[in-house]
Order: sequence, then C-alpha cells, then structure tokens
Amino acid sequence: MTSSDSSRTDSESCPDWCAATDHLSMKFQTSKGDYFHLSQTIEFPSTDVDHNWHPIFFQLNLAQRMQGDGKFNYVTHPAEVVIGGNGLTPDGARGMAALLIDLADKAEATSAAEPK
Repeated sequence: MTSSDSSRTDSESCPDWCAATDHLSMKFQTSKGDYFHLSQTIEFPSTDVDHNWHPIFFQLNLAQRMQGDGKFNYVTHPAEVVIGGNGLTPDGARGMAALLIDLADKAEATSAAEPK
C-alpha cells in the first residue's frame, strides 16, 4: 500500500494494535524519514538474571515500518513480530512458536527423567 496524503495525522491509518503516540518523533530518529507503528511492549520473564540479580525479560511487540521518500509518499511494509529487537514474519513467529513447544516438551521430558 502506498499513501501520498500530506495531511495525514498520527492516528490515521494506524492498525488497532498501534500504541505509538508520536510517529513524527520516531520519523526523525530514523535516517530515511521512515516511521513505525509499534504495539505496547510485552515483557516475558526469562530464567536469567542480570548482574544485580534482577530478572531479565524478553521484550515482545508488533512493529510495522512505513518507508517514506521525504515527499509524504509512504510504502507500508508487512507487520512483524519483534522479539528483543529482532523481527519475524507472522509465519516465522508461528514456526518459532512450534519450535519452542517442541523444545519445551523435550526439556520437560529430560527433567522428569533425571534422578532425584
């Protein structure tokens, strides 16, 4: 999808999951005039802790880049599932979920088989 409406506002054309409040500020943070739709970040705890023994969390969210040409023309890129700053396509996220389920089953089976 391409948009060329120079009167566009932050709330227009945002997906319902977008929690970004300042698309313009994000636009200036990129070198290409791009901006992003971002969901709220979900923090999921890991089993690791930092050097102060605080739990480390995975940060998960949805993101969608809107690539601009500096003339109010934007190309909408597909939304991605972002884990710790790394993007996955929806199919990639589903594939990772399937792998995580398989690994969890193996870890659980290994833990149950260990002598106590």
